[in-house]
Order: sequence, then structure tokens, then C-alpha cells
Amino acid sequence: MRATQPKIPVPLEAEEAGTLMDYLKARRLRFTHIRNETMGQRSDGKIRNWQAVLDYQAGVSPGFPDYVVVLPGVGLAVIELKRTKGGKLSDAQAEWIQALNTVPGVQAERCDGAAAAIAFIERLYPL
Repeated sequence: MRATQPKIPVPLEAEEAGTLMDYLKARRLRFTHIRNETMGQRSDGKIRNWQAVLDYQAGVSPGFPDYVVVLPGVGLAVIELKRTKGGKLSDAQAEWIQALNTVPGVQAERCDGAAAAIAFIERLYPL
């Protein structure tokens, strides 16, 4: 009989976000998280909840990436953070990343997990 390996749970996006934010704070980088989690739509095309309706009315745009990080003397890093496994990029997210990458001084990327996001920041803004 073959012994099965226990499944190691994939960290939630919120856990990855906590790790990324701890790193950004340790490096004393200015950043913000874009509140956009509620903007998804149901299969019937209606927005999921009242907070999403209020966010939409206030100008929140579906698909805008999760984090904007100021890299002094370099520009902005814009991160769409996903889980290391199982995170899906929506069409709106892909379109925002593509559009942001046309702006001089802005680098936008999908990052699967905090480690990938940290590597992205360090590539643009080495220690």
C-alpha cells in the first residue's frame, strides 16, 4: 500500500496579502490596496451586493489591480495578487494590466502569491 502525502493547504489570497503588506511596510514603501473585491457580478449580470453598488457609483472600476506601490525614483508598481494556485485572472483584470503597462513609469503584473509580488518589487526596486 502506498502512503499518501497530506495535502498542504494553499494560502488564501488574504494571507498572501498580509505577507506582501508586511514586506512593503518593512521596506517603508508607500502603497495602497484598492478596495475592489465586491465588484464581481452574478451570472445574471447584476452586481453582487449593496456595497458593490455603492462602490460602483463612487467610481470603482471592476478589475483594477489590488495594490499600487510607489517606488521612489522609479515609478509605480501595480500588482494583481492571486493565490499561488487556483487564482483566476478576469478579463477586466487582464485589460487593466495591459492598459497600465502602456503608461510610462508604471509596471503592472499579475503575481501568484506574495513571493512572486516581492520578487516583482525587488526586480524593479532592488534592495
